[in-house]
Amino acid sequence: MLIYMKRLIYIDSLRGIASVGVAVFWHYKHFSNSFQPNSVGLEPPLYWLIPARFFFDYGDIMVDLFFVLSGVIFSYTYKTAVSTSQIGVYDFFIKRFSRLYPVHLFTLIVVAILVKIYHSYSGRFPVYDLNDTYHFILNIAFVQKGFFDNGYSFNAPAWSLSIEAFMYILFFIQARYWNVLYTSILLIIFGLFIYRLPYDMVFIINHPVARGLIGFFSGCLVYELLIKNSRYEVYRWFFITGYILCMVFYFIYLKRYIIVSSQLIMVFTAIFLIAECHFNKTIRRALDNKVFRLFGDISLSLYMIHLPVQIVILLFLNLNHITIIYNDGLFFAFYGLTAITFAWLLHITVEKPAQKWIRIKLKN
Repeated sequence: MLIYMKRLIYIDSLRGIASVGVAVFWHYKHFSNSFQPNSVGLEPPLYWLIPARFFFDYGDIMVDLFFVLSGVIFSYTYKTAVSTSQIGVYDFFIKRFSRLYPVHLFTLIVVAILVKIYHSYSGRFPVYDLNDTYHFILNIAFVQKGFFDNGYSFNAPAWSLSIEAFMYILFFIQARYWNVLYTSILLIIFGLFIYRLPYDMVFIINHPVARGLIGFFSGCLVYELLIKNSRYEVYRWFFITGYILCMVFYFIYLKRYIIVSSQLIMVFTAIFLIAECHFNKTIRRALDNKVFRLFGDISLSLYMIHLPVQIVILLFLNLNHITIIYNDGLFFAFYGLTAITFAWLLHITVEKPAQKWIRIKLKN
């Protein structure tokens, strides 16, 4: 029988912060004149604030934080149960299917309808162009990125979920049959090899899959070395000291010779964040409050619903011939609050009920 352990609240809170960074800040660019011909204003609002500027400029690397957090939580929740056969392949994948797929399917259908309406009115697609039957089938099959696609399509942020689903398969095989510590290292190295290739292949050997391998199995590695190990304090200070020294060395000296992408720096930073959050009681208490826990609960729904919300707003503005004031703080606040509100509604009306219904019907 699978024994459920206490939730790592700080993981949920960090996931919530990451979802806001991607959905509210990074993808606010979909309202800019790079995407919308009826948009004016060069910079988003609050750009003068350093934290806001970071999320506006680098919010995409929050996806890499998602991957690392997933690796930690999967190792914490499932590793022992899978390795000792307390949970089988059927139960494992039903749990993951019921968690991700209902929200994915719902938002996919909503986006498919919205882009059809938008295209029939304006003759163009609102954000992403690959909204054809072929890519719809890929989305239905949950392989919309990293396998057979030609780019981003429909509810494009869902690309990371298809990569995560692939990581789940590798994780189950790893936890059941292999040594997690050593195989995590090998998979990270393989991911780095793919990441450094000068070109992408259609199937697996490509940049999105590499990000998943590096991030997810770095999370597994952090769990093995940091969270479950009895000598955690030694490892904690090793991670923290190593992070600080490496960052200082890189930005002061090494950067002039070697360029390390912000995505890889985020993975490295995530290790530092997890080390601090796991053992620093002050940080844990700060993250364990109602606001952060709410965003943690709705993180998947927010990540999946924000593009449909954007398309509805864009459709309304275009139908009424209204210019988008990209640097308007009120417009930004309206979009952010609307996305968060609909994420909460999606969470309580679709995500949780569908997850419960699937698990009951499939006797999980």
